[in-house]
Parts: sequence; C-alpha cells; structure tokens
Amino acid sequence: MNILTESKEVIANKGPAKKDKKITIINLNKSEASHYLHNLYEECIEALEIDNTHPDFYSLITENLRDPVSASAIEQGYPRGNRASYSNIPCIRIGNRPMFFKSKLKEWFNMHYAPKLLKTAA
Repeated sequence: MNILTESKEVIANKGPAKKDKKITIINLNKSEASHYLHNLYEECIEALEIDNTHPDFYSLITENLRDPVSASAIEQGYPRGNRASYSNIPCIRIGNRPMFFKSKLKEWFNMHYAPKLLKTAA
C-alpha cells in the first residue's frame, strides 16, 4: 500500500472533515465596555488595596465619545467631553454606534485610568 491510498483510508475512517473554527472579533457596545472596564477596575483596586470610589464607566465612555469641537463648544469657548482628563478611548463606529475592542479598552485602562487611580490613592 502506498502513502496516498493509506492517507485516503485514514481520512475515510475519520468521517466527514471538520471545518476549521473561524476566529471572530467581538466588538463590545457601550454597556458591555463599561462592564468590562468595571471588572478591570475591581481587579486593580484588589491588587493595589485601594478604596473603591464606585466610578461610573458608562457615563465616562459617553462623555468621552462627545465631539469636543462641536459648534456649541466653539461658541462657549471650551471643549465638550472628558478627553482632556482621560484621553481618547479608542472605538470604531458601526453605523452610528460606537464599538470597542477588549484589547484597546485594557490598554487604555492601563495607560490612562490606572495611573490616575494611583495618583489619587497616594
């Protein structure tokens, strides 16, 4: 028996070929993103033994998504939202809905939110 017929028999004995699993990237909406950030926050305060200040990540995300240079902001003379305080939370827009990646949220939390948390705790 040669190698080709042997491999065909092995394949035939295994049954139908299984499809490869597709990797899908899951986007989080604002509510899911705020829940994910809250979980990161809980892990951080437990690890650093800091008091819980009960932040509202949903409103933090909502304010961060506001257009800082809207017509009314220019009229009033100062930018809208909280990007000056917390930096920009990276997101993509699908339709008109902001969607977030877990990796980008974790990166933002570690680079921008956690240091502010440490400063206020000190």
